[in-house]
Parts: sequence; structure tokens; C-alpha cells
Amino acid sequence: MTCYATFGIEDDQNELAGAIIFHDCPNISALPTVDWEYWLHALYGVQDADIRNTFWIHYFAYDVRYEMLFAYHIIQHIFKFFKAIEFLYLVLPPGVTKIDCLEEFAERLLPRDCKNPNNTQSLYRICNRSVTLKYKIRRAVEEDNDDLVALIDMHSERLKDLYGEFYIAEILTTHKDSGRHIIVAEHNGCAVSVIILNETVIYELLNQEFELTPFNGLRKRSEQDDVEILQSSQPDLIQSATDIGDINLEDKSVKFFSASFEDEEEYFIDVTDSDSDYSIVLTTSDLFAFDDEEEEPLREPPEMVM
Repeated sequence: MTCYATFGIEDDQNELAGAIIFHDCPNISALPTVDWEYWLHALYGVQDADIRNTFWIHYFAYDVRYEMLFAYHIIQHIFKFFKAIEFLYLVLPPGVTKIDCLEEFAERLLPRDCKNPNNTQSLYRICNRSVTLKYKIRRAVEEDNDDLVALIDMHSERLKDLYGEFYIAEILTTHKDSGRHIIVAEHNGCAVSVIILNETVIYELLNQEFELTPFNGLRKRSEQDDVEILQSSQPDLIQSATDIGDINLEDKSVKFFSASFEDEEEYFIDVTDSDSDYSIVLTTSDLFAFDDEEEEPLREPPEMVM
């Protein structure tokens, strides 16, 4: 069975809790895969679903312990991963009226002029808006103080210790001309996320704390910039590379592999001035080449004829 996408979810023991297989057409053998849009409109009256914004569920399986949990998280991930997808459909055969694990967020669609809902083929439709949370993005107001202070305290209590419990309200009222802007995300009437923007940028402090040279210190280029350009000739670069190759490594204590195998310690490479706690083990199969006929290690490489 071919599929467009398959997603699974694991529990805290790294065991598969459930999986769902998605395709870009319904799993009805008598229906051409390229003609389902007309079929969906003519039989069920659906006009807003097409091949660009719709997936079809072909198969799903789950551990009975996670029957009511697995589908929501997988479907939520589908809508987040495939931004263009707005609808998920599942074909329900005659005699099937609901699926418990999808009932919470799925809507059943019956054919037009259906006279026997319990014994007819129907569809389950899952909309993006019924699974994915939608946030309202707006400017913060003074009434958001309690929500935002509690939200920021989850990550750091330093601001409350320095400025008190009403510093958000003070920024919005007393210091509203300070160049700060507070943007919040609201869900169900509650501020659940916040970002504070400041027009004042201390470039010197940022350059002390971060390596911003590749970005010109976050400043625009100017003719007055004091830029030192180092020019090196090709012979100088070649000489520099040669000097690197001539670095004296005699002070390093290195024990290399010995072909005699008389001492087991010789299987290890030990670099005494290394900070690593690991030893490198060399295996014999990587060190010798064998002739197919003699099955003896070739101690010397073959002569090269020029």
C-alpha cells in the first residue's frame, strides 16, 4: 500500500502508541484518484476541499491504552507540519456511524438526500480550526499585567524583584513614551504569550557580550568606518601553510599500533596530552590487506610501474 505520509507517536517508554497513514485521495477503489473533488462536491456538497488543502486517512492503528489520546497529537502535528492542509477526511463504510477516538473533533458528513444514516457510506471531516489553537495577536493593555507578570515569572522572577508586581502596567502607563512595545498572544480571553520590544539599543554592550564583527556591530556601513584590510600575497600564504606543516610535535607522547601484537596495550592509541577520556581501538581487519589465493597479509605494497 502506497501512502503520502505516515506519522506515529511513542509513549514515554519509546513504544509505538499509534500511527496514522495519510494519502492525497480517498481509499475507494471505484473512484478515480484524480476525480474525487467532483465526487465530494456532487455527493456530499463539499466545495472548499481540493487536492491542495486536503488529506485522506487511509489507515490507523493504536494501542488500546492510548485510544483516546494518540489521534489528537498526530493530527495536530499534521496541520502544523503541512501548512496548506485545512481538512482531513476519512471514509466511513455503511454501518459505521462513529469512531470514538475521532469523535471529539471530527464532523460526520452524510450524502445528499440520505434516507438511512445508519446504513450508508459517510465521511468524517476534521478541520484545522478544530484542532489547532488560534491566537489573537494584539498590543498589551494595562489589564494584562497579572497574566503577563505570572507568565514571565515562570522563566525569571528578576524583573518582579527589581520593579515590583505591576511593572507591566507601569510600562504601559507611566513610561508609555519610553520606546517599549509589548505584544501579546491571547487565547480564550487570556494572554498566553508575550514579547517586549525596545527601541533603545545599547550597541556597546551587545558587542561586548556577543561576537558581532561579521555583522559590523549591528551598525550600518559608513565611509567613516575604520576598517583594516590585510592583504597577503600568494607566496606568503604558501609559506604559512608550510610553516604549519613543520610544527614540532616531538613533545607529544604517542603510542602507535605495532604489527607484532606482542602486547595488548599496543592495540590502543594513547595521546597523553589529550583532554579526551576515550581510547581509540584499532581492529586488525582495517589494517591488513589479504590476497584471495594465499590468504596471507600483504606486508608490502605492490610496486608501481611508471
